[in-house]
Amino acid sequence: MKYRVDQWVIYRPFFEDPSKFLNRIEYRSVVLHVYKKEEYYDYKIYLDGKDKIKKVHQRHLFPDPASTY
Repeated sequence: MKYRVDQWVIYRPFFEDPSKFLNRIEYRSVVLHVYKKEEYYDYKIYLDGKDKIKKVHQRHLFPDPASTY
């Protein structure tokens, strides 16, 4: 997997959408769990500032430029 537990990432739920508005939505997140390859989702993340936990695919995550990890 590309990211590790406790690593900060950017979560973009609509990065493939042609709409400029939806394409810009992003949340700073931290990886809580990395699932095994045979499972449907790749990561469990915590959305900073939204107080939500989500299961996501790797294609929705991008490196956090502000992270020093």
